[in-house]
This record gives sequence, C-alpha cells and structure tokens, in this order.
Amino acid sequence: MGIEPVSPLARVQFGTLSIDSPQDSGTATITSVNTGKSMLVLLGFTGDANGSLSNTYPRITLTNATTITGNRFGTAGGITVSFVVLEFK
Repeated sequence: MGIEPVSPLARVQFGTLSIDSPQDSGTATITSVNTGKSMLVLLGFTGDANGSLSNTYPRITLTNATTITGNRFGTAGGITVSFVVLEFK
C-alpha cells in the first residue's frame, strides 16, 4: 500500500502555430482553459525566416480561453512555434 502521487495539473496541452510570410502574427486554437489558472510556455520555433533574431523570434500570448497568439517583428520567411499550456487545479 503506497501513497498515490497527486498532480497539481488539471490539463496539459501541447501545440504549434504558424506565422507565414509575409505575416507578423498567427494563432492556434486550444481546448478551453481557465486563464486565471493557466501558464503558457514557449518550447521553441523552426522555419526559414531570414534576418536578425529580434525580427524572427516569436512572442506568444494566451489571448483568451481558447486562443494562443504568436507575434514577431519581422515578416520574412515562415516559422512554426511550439508551445505548451499548463492548466492548474
């Protein structure tokens, strides 16, 4: 008879969003979360974007309960952004 582990997480969602050339933003839809109990983490990005890192590197936001928005300063090339949303109990 052991102790059962207890997780503080209610849900974990992995996803990606695309920011295609010549756009400077893109969105992804997730299953609805409580935004007051959720945390969004940028896992990384890949693509063929040219230019400086500051023009390519994405910023992501939990826009609302079902939308992740990614933005970047530049518009050259396309990138794919990976993220995880952690929803706590």
